[in-house]
Amino acid sequence: MKPRLRIPTSVLSLEKRIKAGIRKGLQTSSIEIAGIPNTTTGGLIKNEMNKPKTGRVYPVIVKKRRKYINHQASNSTGQESSAILSGKLAKSIRGKTLGSSRLEISANTPYAGLQERGGINSQGNSVAARNNLSRPIRKSRGNVINNIKQNIK
Repeated sequence: MKPRLRIPTSVLSLEKRIKAGIRKGLQTSSIEIAGIPNTTTGGLIKNEMNKPKTGRVYPVIVKKRRKYINHQASNSTGQESSAILSGKLAKSIRGKTLGSSRLEISANTPYAGLQERGGINSQGNSVAARNNLSRPIRKSRGNVINNIKQNIK
């Protein structure tokens, strides 16, 4: 007969509380990084996208008003997030907690990957990487750890 390992219920309760603290810390970080879904404001990523840009200025037609406006794009160094023109990319940014140990930040517009990593667009033009998600996520890594620590306590 094998000896049974008996784990006290207090240890099991502690494990559940730690997992719940990690999950809550990741959920808090999700809102801090990605902001509230379907908005163009709030969260580190969307705040970066709303900052003034230093790239090229060019005329763009506004369909609703049927007139041209001057739009200032972000520069191509990868140090500025994409400039907001329609808001579709910013509104698609979401944070999602998976289980008690993973946080997923994503954007689901067809051109999100091109804006993030760079490449060739549908017109054959080269698009520089804007690092819309990766740069702010790297910046906030310490805050995620602090949020988890606070919620475990």
